Amino acid sequence: MRLWKIWLALATVLTTLYFVVPNSAESKLVLYNGVGLLSVVLILVGVKRNNATPRAPWLWFAAGLFSFLVADIIYYILEITAGDAGPPFPSAADPFYLMMYPFVIVGLTKMVRAVAPGRDATSFIDAAVVATAMFGALWVLFVDTVFATEENTTAALLTQLAYPVMDVALLAVATRLIVELHMKHPPFALIAVATGSLAIADTAYGIYNATGTFQTGLFIDAFWLAFYVFFGAAALHPAARQADAPQVE
Repeated sequence: MRLWKIWLALATVLTTLYFVVPNSAESKLVLYNGVGLLSVVLILVGVKRNNATPRAPWLWFAAGLFSFLVADIIYYILEITAGDAGPPFPSAADPFYLMMYPFVIVGLTKMVRAVAPGRDATSFIDAAVVATAMFGALWVLFVDTVFATEENTTAALLTQLAYPVMDVALLAVATRLIVELHMKHPPFALIAVATGSLAIADTAYGIYNATGTFQTGLFIDAFWLAFYVFFGAAALHPAARQADAPQVE
């Protein structure tokens, strides 16, 4: 069995354990962040194993996921130490969460240029259409709720709004990649699933957070875990060795 398939199977088991083990912050800290750490390591393993070309985008992806992992660890530690009050918002984790987006966006941009040099105009138009639609949907689902929450401080408001904006930017760049490959390249398809999962999780988180009902262990954690897992699988897939040579496995 291919290593990327083994990883997907193992990640499925770990994700299931995350939701079925006794609900404690400590157990979830280990399981959730264990999946995140393995994903970062496996991106680097995949780059080395497949001799990925170009290499730079994958290293940017690894840096982005590592920043996200640091944020997750900080958040879970804050959750353990904060008690019933829960972690503050914004917290020390948020800068690391938000730092992930530019890292991944840079990686995707470099990959787009490697896949289709000189074809920026067409893919940019498609990406702009997707970004406009996404922003409209997020405004209806999420942004109105944020503005309607009167107790938000300026820092909380700006931080909450930063997430959907960064999600739109990330999905727009991912769309440019998909337009060029039409999902024929398995690693890019896996990356598309990862970025889509992140957007779903962030949108749901924004709604829960704006209403003060967010807690770890909700269904949306599965989508954040999928963000980690599918990036790791993309790097491990043998087709990752050559970004401009679509293959189907």
